[in-house]
This record gives sequence, C-alpha cells and structure tokens, in this order.
Amino acid sequence: MKDNRIKLSLGAVMVGLGLMVGVMGMMGNRALVQAQAVEEATEAGEAEEMVVMEKTEEAGGVDYYLSYPGILPDHPLYWVKMIRDRVQLWLTTKPLAKAEKLLLYADKRLGAGWALIEGNKVELGLTTLTKGEKYLERVMAETTKLGEGGEEMRFKEKLGKAVMKHEEVLSLLGEKLGDEYKGMMEQMLQTTKKGK
Repeated sequence: MKDNRIKLSLGAVMVGLGLMVGVMGMMGNRALVQAQAVEEATEAGEAEEMVVMEKTEEAGGVDYYLSYPGILPDHPLYWVKMIRDRVQLWLTTKPLAKAEKLLLYADKRLGAGWALIEGNKVELGLTTLTKGEKYLERVMAETTKLGEGGEEMRFKEKLGKAVMKHEEVLSLLGEKLGDEYKGMMEQMLQTTKKGK
C-alpha cells in the first residue's frame, strides 16, 4: 500500500514537473516572439517617428517639436493607450504636472491626426485632431491655476509655442484638405486661437 502511494506521489510530482517545464518552455518561446515583435515595432516606430519629424520640419515656422504619437487610433490596441492616459491623468494631482500631461496628450493627438490624414484616413484623423484641441483647451484652463514661479513661467512659454505650432499644423492641414472640411478646420483653428 505504501509503495502504491509513493508511486502515485512520484507520478504526480513528475507530471507536475513535466507541466512546469512545458509551461516554462512556452513562456520562453512567447518571450522570444515578444522580443522579436518589440524589435520590429521599434524599427517601425523609428520609421514613423522620422515621418512625424519630417512633417514637423515641413510645417516650418514655430520652433516646437510635437511628441511622437505612438500607436495611432486605427490600431486595435489603441483603447489600452486611452485607458492608460485617463488613469495617469486621474492620478496626477499637481496643477503643473497635470497641465504638462494634458499638453503632451494634445501634442500626441495632433501628430496622430496629422499622420492619419496623410495616410488617407481623413475622418479618423479629423476626430483625433478634435480630441487634441480639446486637450489643448483643458491645458489652457489648467494653466489658470498655475502660479508665477520659474517652472510655471517656463511651462507657459512652452504652451505659447505649442499653441502656435497647433495653429500652424491645423492651417497646413486645412489647406491640404480643401473646402470639404474647411468648416471643421476653421472651428478647430478658432479654438486654438482663443488660447493665444
């Protein structure tokens, strides 16, 4: 009887070890696949970043660079990014930090909308641009809570340049899109100009 129990226990241990080795092997393969995917995404991201930088240089005038937008709204996992952004914003309590985060989101939406429009996804691009300008409005509202310290003043200067860059990019896109979307672009421009 004891021998049967020992054999069953040893059998269970062996099966458990076998399962554990199998799972670890699968995890190792998954990690390898994920590492390859990250490397490919990084290469693709660098290419997208170069396109965004070229577009920013194409816009010309204002000495302000837009943040790299990351994954675009047409990506299936974009909703995860949106949840992350909202949670980060909700957890940010200091007015300056919140304003900086809102400006980052506004810049990213502007860059993403621009990339989508350039990629012939005009409707989604315009929706993204609109969200970016709403973030910009929120930044301006948040800025009224800031003091007059050194960091706050530097941020206000940065915001001034950002507003000019948003206006510049929206004007450039308005010219490219033509009359069909003129009203929507004018409305976004008016919102941006209020920030000046």
